Amino acid sequence: MLDLHIGTSTKPPRLTSAEDFIEWKFRYKNYVLLSKAKMWRSIIRGHQVPMYTKSDGSQAHKQIENYTDEDYDLVERDLKALASLTMALSPDTAHNFKE
Repeated sequence: MLDLHIGTSTKPPRLTSAEDFIEWKFRYKNYVLLSKAKMWRSIIRGHQVPMYTKSDGSQAHKQIENYTDEDYDLVERDLKALASLTMALSPDTAHNFKE
């Protein structure tokens, strides 16, 4: 039970109550930095959408059929970050992230 609360090298710590948020935030950040450092950038930067520059110089969202391997890597890293965060939340909190 303690491993669930504090996490391990393979499982994120679980946020079980709002009172534990500061400790959980510290442990979760260290868990991600230890195991998935690039994913931490996705968490810090927030959701990224692949873009391209139009002929007039403005930016627009890329259509999925025009994604490069780098674009897919970015999207997959964001999805993994969201999955990791939701797995680290209690079921009562995680249900708010369901589509």
